[in-house]
Amino acid sequence: ALILHFAHEEHPGGLYDSLKYCVAQHSKELAQLVEEHHDITAGAWQLCQGARDPQARLQALRREAAQLVGKLQRHEAREHEMAQQALSVALGRDSLVRVEEAVRNDHRKLEQLAALLRAAPDQSALLSTAVRLHQALISHFAHEEQPAGLYDSLKYCVPQHSKELAQLVEEHHDITAAAWQLCQRAHDSKA
Repeated sequence: ALILHFAHEEHPGGLYDSLKYCVAQHSKELAQLVEEHHDITAGAWQLCQGARDPQARLQALRREAAQLVGKLQRHEAREHEMAQQALSVALGRDSLVRVEEAVRNDHRKLEQLAALLRAAPDQSALLSTAVRLHQALISHFAHEEQPAGLYDSLKYCVPQHSKELAQLVEEHHDITAAAWQLCQRAHDSKA
């Protein structure tokens, strides 16, 4: 389990790549954490070998296991602290509040445009609103998907939801295409 856990953290595009990007000033500490991965894995292996030895004393094995667990806990705590620093650097508390507020405002505007679209009194109003909605969707989705934007931050913060994020991006394309098709149909109907 330790080998898989550490490999997952160190693989390209994993936690450590994100940390290198976000907290580059801590590259020495990251290298030390990687070295600790090797030490902890080796310690776990030695503990397993000792447990197989019929001559090994249970008390000594327990002490060794407690030391290994303590080392692992200290390691994970430092790793967690560095990840928190990276997150605050990547998003920043004020930045996070601004992003959340901007997304909420965009969603309100999109909902207002959708309401105007549903209530359009004629073809001309429908076409005009559909075009505004299409433009607003493009802008909104580009903002969410931009490099170092909301979706990049979410990929880092909740990597276990990367499939859902990819699905949301795909839905962005589908929604934008549907809005464009609506514009085209409204334009063709008006002509």
